[in-house]
Amino acid sequence: MSASTYQVIFTGSLRDGFSRREGISQLAKRLSLDFDQIKKLLTYSRPVVKCCKQMIEGERLVQAFWQAGWRSELICDGHLLFDGEQHFPGVGGPAADETEKQRLFCEEARCSIEVPAGWQALTDLNGSAVMQSGNLRENQFLVVLSQNLLDLPAASTIGAYCGAQLKQCAAKLQDSEILIPATPLEEGDFPACFGEISAYIDGLPVQYLVVCIECDERIYTLFLWCEARDFGRCRKDFDRIVLSFRSEFLAAPANEAGHRVARHGTLSMA
Repeated sequence: MSASTYQVIFTGSLRDGFSRREGISQLAKRLSLDFDQIKKLLTYSRPVVKCCKQMIEGERLVQAFWQAGWRSELICDGHLLFDGEQHFPGVGGPAADETEKQRLFCEEARCSIEVPAGWQALTDLNGSAVMQSGNLRENQFLVVLSQNLLDLPAASTIGAYCGAQLKQCAAKLQDSEILIPATPLEEGDFPACFGEISAYIDGLPVQYLVVCIECDERIYTLFLWCEARDFGRCRKDFDRIVLSFRSEFLAAPANEAGHRVARHGTLSMA
């Protein structure tokens, strides 16, 4: 795949609910663009802002524009693959059945996340979760926790917080080992760190991806896990789930009303 296969195009169109002034402010805040870069971006018609070697790299940038209030497009060989809100089947893009995703919402914790086809909202993984989901057939699971920054020591950093979450999670699991300690996550719009843990659940080897994301006044912790033998295969889907995470006030569609419960706490494996 050539470096120019995946192109991110800035459309110049704002999302509903965003003013132009707010959108410009968010470009500076979330994408660290200066005045001249923003002026150039808004001057040209549908400029190509980046050519990417991998699709997920382009998706991250499109998602960054989306969270800043702007619409952009990920294009491959003339086909639209992703616009920040949904994926489209196309050459080099995901197959049609891979685009059948659903977004879970938690209005109280001001966040949402997109899970793949075959996943469903769950209620019994963790009593403190603001969102939880999984694919029962494939033994793949997600738990999202939320912590108010005001409840943490003033000197606490996202790295220290992630390290503490990894240790706390490992302490609650059988024969656990922290494979990757808290490590800065370079992609994304917010300060974030990740780590990995291996363990056993009911004698079955499992592996966790733990991601801590600092957004505004909260830190969200995402726990994703599956059988250890499947982790390499599942990691790409886990990365897409992490990429789809949004921290903003979003009203859940009517059919999501049953999944709006939000609580606060730390990981508890029963």
